[in-house]
Amino acid sequence: MIRTVTLWLAAAAALFLTATPALAGKTNVLILNSYENGYAWSDKILEGIRAVFKESGVPIELQVEYMDSKRYRGEAVEETLLALYRHKLTFFRPDIVIVSDNNAFRFAVTHRQALFPEVPLVFCGVNNYSPELLQGETNITGAAESVDISGNIDIALKLHPTRNRIVVITDSSATGVAVSSEIREIYPDADRQLHIEFINMANRDNLFQTVRGATDDTIFFFIPQYSAGDGTFYGTADIVPDLEKNSRAPIYSFWKFMVGEGTMGGRVTSGRLHGETAAHMALEILSGTPVSELPVSYDAQYSWIFDHNQLKKFSIPLTALPDEAEILNMPQPFYRLNRELFWVLVVSFVTLTVVLIFLVMNIIMRRRVEEDLKDQLSFLEIFMETVPVPIYVKDLNGHYQGMNREFEKWFGVTRADVLGHTDALFYPKGVPPLSDESDSHLTAENDIRVYHSRIFKHGSDNHHVILHKATYRNAKNEICGLVGAILDINDMKKAQWDLQKAEERYRSIFENATKGIFLSDLSGRLLNINNAFAQMLGYDGRKEALAHVDKIENHYATQETREKLREMIRKGDNIQGLEIEFYTIGGKKRWASLNAGLVRNKQGELEHIEGIGEDITQRKLAEIAMKESKNKLQIVLDNIPQLVYWQDPSLTYVGGNRSFKLFYDLDPAQEVNVTYTDLMAEPEDIRTSCEVDRTVIRSASPRYRIRRNIKKRNGKEVCLEINKIPLSDENGHITGILGTAEDITKKVNLEKQLVQSQKMEALGTLSGGIAHDFNNILTSIINSTELALEDIDPTAMAADDLKRVLKASARGSELVNRILAFSRPSREEHQIVNVTDVVAEALSLFRSTIPGNIELNEIKKCSECICLAAPTQLHQIIMNLCTNSFHAMKTGGGTITVSVAPAEVDDHLADLLSIQAGDYCRITVSDNGPGIPSELMDKIFDPFFTTKEKGVGTGLGLAVVHGILKGHRGGIHVSSLPGIETTFDIYLPRTEKPDAPTAKRSFSPATGRGTILFVEDDEEQRQTVPRVLERLGYQVLVANDATTALAVITAQTEAVDLVITDFDMPGDNGFVLAAKLCNIAPACPVIIVSGRQKSLSMDRTENVRSVLIKPYNRQSLSEAINTALHQQPKEIP
Repeated sequence: MIRTVTLWLAAAAALFLTATPALAGKTNVLILNSYENGYAWSDKILEGIRAVFKESGVPIELQVEYMDSKRYRGEAVEETLLALYRHKLTFFRPDIVIVSDNNAFRFAVTHRQALFPEVPLVFCGVNNYSPELLQGETNITGAAESVDISGNIDIALKLHPTRNRIVVITDSSATGVAVSSEIREIYPDADRQLHIEFINMANRDNLFQTVRGATDDTIFFFIPQYSAGDGTFYGTADIVPDLEKNSRAPIYSFWKFMVGEGTMGGRVTSGRLHGETAAHMALEILSGTPVSELPVSYDAQYSWIFDHNQLKKFSIPLTALPDEAEILNMPQPFYRLNRELFWVLVVSFVTLTVVLIFLVMNIIMRRRVEEDLKDQLSFLEIFMETVPVPIYVKDLNGHYQGMNREFEKWFGVTRADVLGHTDALFYPKGVPPLSDESDSHLTAENDIRVYHSRIFKHGSDNHHVILHKATYRNAKNEICGLVGAILDINDMKKAQWDLQKAEERYRSIFENATKGIFLSDLSGRLLNINNAFAQMLGYDGRKEALAHVDKIENHYATQETREKLREMIRKGDNIQGLEIEFYTIGGKKRWASLNAGLVRNKQGELEHIEGIGEDITQRKLAEIAMKESKNKLQIVLDNIPQLVYWQDPSLTYVGGNRSFKLFYDLDPAQEVNVTYTDLMAEPEDIRTSCEVDRTVIRSASPRYRIRRNIKKRNGKEVCLEINKIPLSDENGHITGILGTAEDITKKVNLEKQLVQSQKMEALGTLSGGIAHDFNNILTSIINSTELALEDIDPTAMAADDLKRVLKASARGSELVNRILAFSRPSREEHQIVNVTDVVAEALSLFRSTIPGNIELNEIKKCSECICLAAPTQLHQIIMNLCTNSFHAMKTGGGTITVSVAPAEVDDHLADLLSIQAGDYCRITVSDNGPGIPSELMDKIFDPFFTTKEKGVGTGLGLAVVHGILKGHRGGIHVSSLPGIETTFDIYLPRTEKPDAPTAKRSFSPATGRGTILFVEDDEEQRQTVPRVLERLGYQVLVANDATTALAVITAQTEAVDLVITDFDMPGDNGFVLAAKLCNIAPACPVIIVSGRQKSLSMDRTENVRSVLIKPYNRQSLSEAINTALHQQPKEIP
C-alpha cells in the first residue's frame, strides 16, 4: 500500500515540476513545513517569509511542502515523504532550505544528506532547541521558538486573582509535549500555591464535558491543535470557539494566531516574526555571509495582545493590562456607524459657515469702501493744499474751477478773485502765457502733455518750468476740462550750468594727472581712464587704450587679483593701498598700488568704482630681490646641520633654522617665539644658559666653544657645543644674540667608548697571554689527575683528593673564561635562551647568600623574553650586579629589585648606548643603597677599579659585565641618585623563539684504534696527553714543534691517522702546520688545541676538523678525536 502511494505521489510531483520549471536566474528556496496548509501558525510563518522576500527585491522561486505531521506520523509516513521529496528535488534544486517547527527540523536534519547535501539550512519555530541537536552538523542556523510560560501564567493569575487552578489542554504532538514539559519544569509539583493539571482527552465530548464542569478557580491553557481518539484533528478555529462557549473559565494560550478565536490573549509568540527572522537569515546567507557567522537566534518574539470580547466577558478593565498591550475587537466610535451621514452634516455645516463669513465680509468691505472714499476726498483736499507745486483746474472754456495755495502764491492772487475767470484777469502781457494751443488739443484728444516753458512768476523774473497738463472726466466719462501742474526747474537749470563748468575743470585735472585714474563697473570692466593710466598699461594715450578695452580686460590683472577685488566689492569695502600684479599690452609684468572708492546711487546701491593707480614696479622689484636674498640665506641656514638661532634682549628666541626647530621638537612651518623654559627641562640648565647670555649682552663680546650638557623637554640628555655672538644696530646698541650650536653627544660618547676600548684592548692582550699559559698548566693538571685516578683505588682518600684537584681545575678554567669575557668576548657558546628563566635561576642561587637585612624582589613583567646569549655569562652578569648591591647595603640593609621586560630602543638611546635601535630585552637591577657618586660614574667599568676594601673586591665585576654585553651586542645604562636609588639597565637584542631543540645526549669517552701524532711544545703536556691517548686505545707519536712533526709525517705518511697539534708553538703555529700537511698528507685530519679563544674564528684549511680549547679533559679529547675520524661515540645507557 505504501509503495503504491509513494509511486503515485512521485508521478504527480514529476508532472507538476515538469509543468512549472524554476524561472531562469531566480534563487530557489525550499520551505518545509511541519503542519498542514491552513494551519494558522504555519500560515503566519509563511506570510512573514513571503513579506521579507518581496521587500528585498531578490527574484526568488518558492517551493512550499507541508508534512501534515499532526495528522500523519510514523516511520511509514516518513519513508513515503522521503521518497516523494527525493523525487521532487531531482527537478527543483534548492539554493537554501527553510524548515518550520520541530518535526520538519528533525526530518530535514536526519535526511539532509539524501535530499539536499551541503545546502544551507535555516530553521524557525523549533521548541526546546539546544546546540546538542546539531552535534556534528554544519551549515545550519535559525531561530529557536520559545513561549513565555511564566509571563502568561502570571498575567492570568493577576487578572483573575480568585483563580489558582491551571488546566493545560494538550495532546501528544511535539509542540504539546515540549510546552507541557517546560510548564512542569517551571512549576514543579512541590508548589502548593498553584495547582497545575494536564488533560489529554481523546474523546471530544468528554473534553467539552470537562470544560463545562470547570470550577470557579479554573484557568484553561490550550495547546494549538487537538487530536481526537478516532484520528480526527481539530485546529484552533475548529475547537476553541466551541470550548469558549461551553466554558465559564477563561482560556489562555501562548500563540498570537489563537487570540480572537476565543482565547483571552497574553504575552504571545508571533509566527510571522519567526518567519521574518528566518527569511532575513536566508537572505544574508544568499548574499555571501558564511552560516558560521550567523548564530542561532534565541530572541523571544513576544507581544502583549488581548481580545476585548473576552475582557468584557470576565469584566476585566483595560487599566489592568500592561501599558503596551494591543486590544483586538475593540468597539468602533459612534460616527463610524453612519459615516456618510456624519460627513454630509459636517460638509453642510462648513459650507453654510463659509457663506455666512463671505456675507459678513462683504458688508464690512462696503462700509470700509465708503469710509475710504470719504478719506480719499479729504486726503485729496489736504494734498492739494500742502503739495509744494502749483496746481489748477479749468473747464473746457478756460475758466478756473479750482487751485491750491501754491498757485495763489506763484501768481500773487486769491482764490476768490480767480475762480470763474480766465488768465486775462491776472496774467501780464508780453510773456509766454499759461494757456496755449496745447489746451485745446488736450480737450479734443483726451491726452496728457508734459513740456518745458518759461512763465511769469509774481515778484520775479520769468521762470523755467515743466508744465504737466491732462484732461479729466465726470462720472459719465465725459471730458469736463483739464488739470495742470507747474514744476519749477529754474534752480535745476542753474545747477546744470554750474555742473557743466565743474565737469570741464574735472576733465582738465583727469587728463593731466601724473597718476593713473580709472572708472570701472562692478565687474572690473574699465569705463574710463586717463592718459597716465593708459601709459601704465603700455598704450600711448587713453583713446588708444579705450579702443582696445576688451583686450585690456584679458591681461591687465591676474585671475587671483580679480577675485580679490570682487570679494572686496562684495563686502562693500573701499580699497586702500592694495598692491596688485598686472601686465602691459606688451606682456610685461608690473605692479601697482590701488586706492579706490565704491560709488553708490541715491538708493545706496553700488554703481561703479573710482580710483587711482600708482606704478610701484621699481619698488616691488627691489622688494623681490631682497626677499630672494633672504630666502637664499634661509635655505643655506636650513640645510646646515648646526643649530642657528637668534634672541632678543629679553633672551626670547625669535628665530632659528630648520635644524634648531627639529632639535627642540618645534614645528618647522611656524615662526619661533619661545624661551628657555619651553626648550629645557632642568631649572639649573635654564639658569646657567641665561647667565651666559646676559654676560654676552653686558660685555658685548662673543663666547665660543661652550660645552653644555642639557636635558630637553622630551627628557633626552644631550651635549652641545655653543657659540654666542652679540648683535647690534647702526648706533651700536645691543639688539640681541646670534647663537650656533652643534649636538656633540655622539662624539662625546664615541670618545668615551674609544678610551674604554683602548683600556680593554690593553687588558685583553695581557689577559690573553696569561690565559694561554694558565690553560696549558690546567691541561697538564687535569690530564695528570685523570690518569692518577685510573691508577688508584676509587675508594681511597687519595681519590677524593684528586677529584678535588679536578674541581679546582674547573674553577680555574672558569676564572680564565671570566678574565677573557670582557677582553675578547666570543659568540661561540651563544644559544637561544629565555632571559626570564635564566634570571630566575640566577636569583634562586643568589637568594641563599644574602643576609636577612637585605630583601630581594623579583618582578616578572613577561613570561618569555627570548635572546641569543650564553646562559653562563648571563648568570655572571646577574651575580656580579647583585653582589655589588649586596656589598653596598651590607651594613645598613635595603632592597634589591630585579625585573625583566621587553623594551623598544629608539635612535637617541641607541646612540647613547652604542647599539642598534630595535627590540630588546631589558634586565633592570636596582637597589636603594648609598648610590654611586657622580665623579665616579665614568670609572666604574674600568678594569681593577674598585671602591671596596682591600681583599674584598677584584675590580673586575663591572668590567666583566661590560665585556659580556659587548660580545652580546648589547648595552648597559647606569643612573644613580645617592641615598635614593641606583639602577643598572641591561639591554640584550631580542630574537624569535625557535622550535624546541632535540635533547642533548651524554657520552662517555670512547676507545679507538689508530696512530695519532701529538705535536706540543710544552714538556708537561708531552708527558701526560700521550698517556691519555694510549689509554683510549691509540698508538702515539710525539713531536715538540712543527718541523719535527713534518719530518715524522714525511717518513710515515700512511701510518699516521690523525694529527693533534698545539696552536702556539715556536716557529710555525698549528694552522700553518695544518696547511703544510695538506700538501704532504691531504687525507690526514688535524685537530688544533689552543688556549686562546681567537683561534676559533681564524681561517683554517679543509683538513682542520675542529679546534679544542684548553684546558680539556679526556672526555672532550675523545669526542674531538671521534668527530675528526668520523666515528660515533658510545652512547651511555
